[in-house]
Amino acid sequence: MPDNTNNSSLGLSRTIDTPANLSDEMKQAMSQFPTPSLNAVKANSPSTKAQWVEQIHLVNTQQKKKVKAMRKQFNVAVELISVAGVHIRKVTPTDISSGFEGKV
Repeated sequence: MPDNTNNSSLGLSRTIDTPANLSDEMKQAMSQFPTPSLNAVKANSPSTKAQWVEQIHLVNTQQKKKVKAMRKQFNVAVELISVAGVHIRKVTPTDISSGFEGKV
């Protein structure tokens, strides 16, 4: 499943092949989320600070709902932490088998 993104207006073009060792399930999942063109991204991106703030709040609200559902579905704890200045979510099962305690 190559990604034939053509950004010729910028003098850019790329083809990225799907890694051969991906499972069929992952290939199927990836095919459901095509990469939009540069023009599509520009057309759908906020252009003012107020629009960016609104977009960020919308995405954060959606993420909070997803995290809550994930906690329930997979019985995990989700902790917001910072690693080298990057905010990430640390996901830990609530019940950890003794063979995996203290391991990443």
